[in-house]
Amino acid sequence: MAVRMLIELAEGADSERVRLYAVKDLLDRGGLKPTDKQRIEYRSPTSDMTDDEMRSELETFFEQDLAQHLKENDLHLITQEQFELVESILEHPNGNFVAITGRGLARTTH
Repeated sequence: MAVRMLIELAEGADSERVRLYAVKDLLDRGGLKPTDKQRIEYRSPTSDMTDDEMRSELETFFEQDLAQHLKENDLHLITQEQFELVESILEHPNGNFVAITGRGLARTTH
């Protein structure tokens, strides 16, 4: 009965306003109600950080990523001194070899 009354108002009411609200009410009851507007704001977690804080945060991520990569690939970092020792041996092989010990690398001759 209520729906029939809304239909009659939507089709025959003298006032445009009454017809408009009757149609809106019919649409709402039919599940065609417009979506309520919502204001959504996104605030980046870094938006309040200084440049130094961001650099520090990135450095931390880099160190964690590097450590994970090294571990997953069974790799190890060496010191500059160890690198230079290996580099010199590779440049001048003349019978020298590198011994890997518990304390690191050592240059030996035979």
